Amino acid sequence: MSSIWPFLSKDIVIEDATVDWCAALADVHRSSFPRGWTADEIVRLMQDDQVLCFMCRRPATLFRPASKEPKAFVLARNASDEAEILTIGVAPDARELGLGRALMQRVMDELYTLRVDNLFLEVDEGNDPAITLYRKLGFKQVGERKSYYKTQQSERTNDNSAPSARALVMKCEIR
Repeated sequence: MSSIWPFLSKDIVIEDATVDWCAALADVHRSSFPRGWTADEIVRLMQDDQVLCFMCRRPATLFRPASKEPKAFVLARNASDEAEILTIGVAPDARELGLGRALMQRVMDELYTLRVDNLFLEVDEGNDPAITLYRKLGFKQVGERKSYYKTQQSERTNDNSAPSARALVMKCEIR
């Protein structure tokens, strides 16, 4: 566990993200994926009334100040009785602290209140920590997309013939 969040279960704050945070969210996304999204891309998504965005920050305690910047965020789109996770990212210095789980639980709770039946997501087949988390939350694989994610090599060189990764399509019944 990171020394910056020694008492995570008491220290995590999940809140609605606003467009004011999009530059910081873009920084988290860039640190999480080979091709991070820009602040403008995140703003465009957040302007959609059907998109939910939650972020985590560390609150102030007696011993340390609150974190000013988000350490993790999730974007989800509601489409009637189904929804999808558009992205979830956790800053490298905050990984393995339960932020992803907390965010997923928060978005699933919100979607439940909106009467959404099923939540879908896509995950890189090589992202074992994420796949493990999603399975613990009740997600099951329902499909796959071959050659869906570009690898860091193909992103860096812009080489379409470079290897790419398969995406697992997962679904969770939340109602």
